[in-house]
Amino acid sequence: MDVFNVSYRAAHPRDVLEIAPLIRLAAGEMMDFLLQPLHQQLTVEQILARMIQSETSVLSSQNIEVAYSHGRIIGMANSYPANLDIITEEIARAIST
Repeated sequence: MDVFNVSYRAAHPRDVLEIAPLIRLAAGEMMDFLLQPLHQQLTVEQILARMIQSETSVLSSQNIEVAYSHGRIIGMANSYPANLDIITEEIARAIST
């Protein structure tokens, strides 16, 4: 692979088939543990694909940037929306200043 031929762009919902395996790879077995019991009839990658296509999911393609080279997605970064970072009083007490 030519490391000098890497570009970056916002993800598109149509990228789900390339992004879902990357998320599963990055999360390891955690995604299997968390998601598989929710939908026994779907694979973890199918569940992730639905989440990526959803506009309201934290895994929405709207929150993902992809790296691509030679027409293939080779990496991704998911930036969670800041409004999800809710600091409760209990959490605030636990965090050292």
